[in-house]
Amino acid sequence: MGVGPGPDGEDQHLAVNHLGPFLLTNLLLHDMAPGSRIVNVASRAAMWGHLAVKDGAITGTRFWFPEYARSKLCNVLFTAELQRRFQATRGIIATSVSPGFVNTTIFRPFPAPVSWVLQKVVPLIGRTSQQGADVAVFAATSPSLSADKPVPLFLHDCKPHKLPGQAEDKQLAADLWAASAAVVGLTP
Repeated sequence: MGVGPGPDGEDQHLAVNHLGPFLLTNLLLHDMAPGSRIVNVASRAAMWGHLAVKDGAITGTRFWFPEYARSKLCNVLFTAELQRRFQATRGIIATSVSPGFVNTTIFRPFPAPVSWVLQKVVPLIGRTSQQGADVAVFAATSPSLSADKPVPLFLHDCKPHKLPGQAEDKQLAADLWAASAAVVGLTP
């Protein structure tokens, strides 16, 4: 979460949370059979994300939480484009999930006073890793999700959860796909 830019100055949140899964998924798509599932781990933070794709480039702010929220919005938009491209035509099921606020070591990189407070508070209010994984396991295995009917774009607590704003912008999802493909070197 609270990481700065990488050595090349690029947004590490975008690289790790979106571009890596985008590339891996695209490399695996040709081997996926009908009924295959793609589960993208997003976050409810996506509702605070803002994304612009200008001249084929993904643009945004340089502050950690907006970068994180934007990367999670990218997960949801990527999932929407996967649904559009592959659910009806190939029977591939895609959904994004939010594990909720999970008690992990994600806050360790914060400055000492903030990190210390978070390490005391988060165990009291955060979910266990198993509780956080429940929704991803549900999305990967539940027979209630089928390519024969609409699949929720976003799940939280194993239930559909509507995200406001840009999360369902079809043109933005298509533009993000094209820009992401260019960044990772995939041909259209």
